[in-house]
Amino acid sequence: MTNTISHPDSTILKKATDDAATNWEWWEDDYLYKGDFGALPILQTFSRFRGFGADYSVTRGLNSRECDEMRKWLTTFVPATELGRDQDEFNAQFVGFHEKCKVIEDNIRNELTTQKRVSLFSKLLGHWKPNEFAMWDQYARIGLRRIVGGNHYTQYKHYCRFNTDFHNLKRAWSGELSKISEERWASQTSDKDKIQERIELFMPRILDNYLVELGRS
Repeated sequence: MTNTISHPDSTILKKATDDAATNWEWWEDDYLYKGDFGALPILQTFSRFRGFGADYSVTRGLNSRECDEMRKWLTTFVPATELGRDQDEFNAQFVGFHEKCKVIEDNIRNELTTQKRVSLFSKLLGHWKPNEFAMWDQYARIGLRRIVGGNHYTQYKHYCRFNTDFHNLKRAWSGELSKISEERWASQTSDKDKIQERIELFMPRILDNYLVELGRS
């Protein structure tokens, strides 16, 4: 990855942190969850899963029956760890997931369906293991492309490149991300272990919101 921006813009970073904090309030139980994917809190009730889908705009095109069937199936899904680092492994996992989507849906309603589903898949994985899986988002991809250059991330098969570049950038900006994350959590608790845990989980959420904001600008 060629990082063409050595440091994040402070104004965008501040807004991204505020947005990430709002998102954290909604999904804190999922970010702090440490168990198997199928028991992720998001997946345990229809209302929570539907709310997640609405918040991230990833279940559009699914009616209530299809949405709940998808949720129930996801509780049985066992993704391989580290699959976000392996192109073939991720593609195999995603193809299996996407084929199930096609079975659940009455038909493939439009050409954007695959992109919607990789967005849903990645966002669930991103809540399950925030430091392994970046969230596939239209504006985040544009934002990352502006920084990295050369990678268009236009198809689901490009997810692993996007994921790798995202985490490389997170490491490159770790000083700034860690500092602003620590400031956020130190104001809320004096428990050093709790602060450190939240810093590590909050950093990718800040970066995700930063890229979305950059991509929209």
